[in-house]
Amino acid sequence: MKREYNNTYFIFLVFLSLFGVVFNTAWVLIKLASNDWYIDITEANFIDAASIIVLIVFSVMLFINDRKILKDIGAYCPSWGWYFIFPVYVYLRQKKNNLGLKYFWIYMISTFIVTKLAQILATQILIGLINIK
Repeated sequence: MKREYNNTYFIFLVFLSLFGVVFNTAWVLIKLASNDWYIDITEANFIDAASIIVLIVFSVMLFINDRKILKDIGAYCPSWGWYFIFPVYVYLRQKKNNLGLKYFWIYMISTFIVTKLAQILATQILIGLINIK
């Protein structure tokens, strides 16, 4: 397996949804701690929207850098359009470069199962901390 093909940018992209849950939860916890453990629904919606924007910007930067590295080393680089259907990008990237599908399955499991479980757990923890007024 060619390890340099699976660079740091790509690995961060694979786990970005989990990082997003941690980032969002940490931001809400900081906001809760600074507001006497109370948060308004508009503040919560703002944090969610801002977190999504930050993650999109971060994912685009990681995606651009991953494609640049692949092109620099002469590896197969899926087209830009696959950014919008990211599982296909990961699949094509790994399959066409003969890297195996380990990161594809890690991406699928971490994004669609583990992230959802982490969101549920974080929500339950946060609900327990919030003062209902």
